[in-house]
Amino acid sequence: MNNEYMGLDGFIWFTGVVEDRNDPDKLGRVRVRCLGYHTEDKKLIPTEDLPWAHVMHPVTDPSMQGMGNTPSFLVEGTWVVGFFMDAKDKQQPMIMGTLPGVPLSKSETLKGFNDPNGKYPQNPNPTSGHDLGESDTNRLARNDIGQEHKVIDVKDTDYDDGTSPKGRTRDVPTAGGIEWGELSSNDLTIAVTPRNNPTYPKNHVFESESGHIKEFDDTDTSERIHEYHKSGTFYEVDADGDKSIRIVGDKYEVVVGTEYVNVKGTVNLTVEGDVNTYVQGNMNTIVDGDKIEVIRGNLKQEVHGTVDEVFGSTQRTDVTGKVTQVYGESIATEVTGRYDIDIKPHDELTDENGEFDLEAATVHFNKSQAATVQTPTKIISDPQSEVQDSYPTSSVPEGFASNYTTANDLRKQQDEQLEDNDVFTDTPIESERYIGSWNSYDGDFELDNPNNLEYITQNNSDVAFLRQKTIDNGKTWNGDPFGFKSASKLGLYSSHLDGAFVEAEYVSSLWNWAGDVDKRIRSELGQLIDTLATSWSTLYPDLNKLTVTSGYRGLRRNAAVRGSFPHRTGKAIDIVVGKLTVKQSQDFLQLAIDTGFTGIGTYYDNPKRGRFHLDILLKREWRDGGGEQYTRFRKIFFTAGYNVPDYNESTSYSSYST
Repeated sequence: MNNEYMGLDGFIWFTGVVEDRNDPDKLGRVRVRCLGYHTEDKKLIPTEDLPWAHVMHPVTDPSMQGMGNTPSFLVEGTWVVGFFMDAKDKQQPMIMGTLPGVPLSKSETLKGFNDPNGKYPQNPNPTSGHDLGESDTNRLARNDIGQEHKVIDVKDTDYDDGTSPKGRTRDVPTAGGIEWGELSSNDLTIAVTPRNNPTYPKNHVFESESGHIKEFDDTDTSERIHEYHKSGTFYEVDADGDKSIRIVGDKYEVVVGTEYVNVKGTVNLTVEGDVNTYVQGNMNTIVDGDKIEVIRGNLKQEVHGTVDEVFGSTQRTDVTGKVTQVYGESIATEVTGRYDIDIKPHDELTDENGEFDLEAATVHFNKSQAATVQTPTKIISDPQSEVQDSYPTSSVPEGFASNYTTANDLRKQQDEQLEDNDVFTDTPIESERYIGSWNSYDGDFELDNPNNLEYITQNNSDVAFLRQKTIDNGKTWNGDPFGFKSASKLGLYSSHLDGAFVEAEYVSSLWNWAGDVDKRIRSELGQLIDTLATSWSTLYPDLNKLTVTSGYRGLRRNAAVRGSFPHRTGKAIDIVVGKLTVKQSQDFLQLAIDTGFTGIGTYYDNPKRGRFHLDILLKREWRDGGGEQYTRFRKIFFTAGYNVPDYNESTSYSSYST
């Protein structure tokens, strides 16, 4: 009788060690050295001569067309048990399962029955702390004192941007006055047991090679579900049903449909940065109770349609400063009752002495028919003459009127009251100047201001701030903060120090401005950014739009960030490109040079937030913190004619490295 059929030729089983898992057919097979059938002498039977063993999957895993869990998760050094499908030849092994134990020594790479790569077992595992002499069961499942899994400490350590960016955030303020913090592993549940308190063998743990973790903990009163990414991002549901989510990075969420959210309690939202909300349709907000808004900065509202406001009770408006209202057409006010106007002197040092001025072509009192608004008889259209109303011709700074075309703004400024130089704000003003020689490059203090013009008052206030910053930093104030009084700098930058009035905000749909950025850059710079953004999106259409994080800087902001002068000219930006491959970052630099940017600084201390400074001033390159340019960029700069100190092509990346 012929018994050489699978199932009829006997059942020959074995134990062994996985030595290779790089299956060329990608079926999840492994090479196993079988105890009692193969020698440990790799000279006699090298690893590459071992037969490929199929790995048996459970009935919950179809192992078909990508369905289920594939490939099998066996690593070099894993002890396994299986059988030979060909009992006679023993060349078709089948793995049925793995055998945990207590590894006592590191692998000996020259011997069989060991991980030939020398990696497993680890001594210790850097992400978990698992070491030799321990049970192969995961530390999270065992929960042994003195052998805690490292991830618990990583999650519970207080957050610090420098030392523990994966840590726990606490003491978060809210608009409601309370503070809250993330739950820790030792916080108690309703049953007064720690949230993370697994008891062996109730916690079922999966951990990948790099440190990704899944836990399903069935421990009484501490039941949990936990999923953890090695980056520190995780979610966790505890025994009380509370869910904690921590994202160490950015969050992107897209709902292709309608989203419904119902919160039956209170919502506390604290944002440490900016909030940008863009609603492309209608927006309806209903508040059944009270609504309180506190804005510690400025409020700007722009409505392109009709505004209807209905107040069901009283209204009170308190304004501590000056109020200006401009109406393009008629205004009609109807009062049912009494209309009182009480005017008191503001300050005896000013010309506001309690007067009530009314100017109109015709004034009617007790007129029964509706009033009409007369057409203005004078329209401001000549900036030069408007300037000369306040200054003699000989005193008008060169380039003043030709660059300052919005004369109506100047008229408003002449009505502004003298500001308090002790109050420093970073509020942009409409008529601020780019850096220029007509006021000695922002270095002189207390410019003459006989007409109390706001932009001069602001300049004086800002220079006082810069001077104080200089003194606070232990330096001597010499009235020349950017060193422009030296002949060498004047020769280099003279064409950029024009003192022109700041242009309108530059807005483009091709790239994004970050929040709280002064957008009043030069138009020629904005057009170059448009060209760069178009080339970039063509080259990498799947990447996000470019984001400009710094544009024009007023004197105060530039001093506050310890910036040098380029941003004061309106000809410089900082642009964030995010986390790019080496080749992508090289391509961006090449595009910036080809587009026409000349001054280029590279800032890659944090690769996740790769950043470039781009300007149209001088041709020069630098990197954050000084020193040699990043290796990946050195050849590109050198080839483009930049001065790259100590450039050596043999130690630099090709322009097309990956």
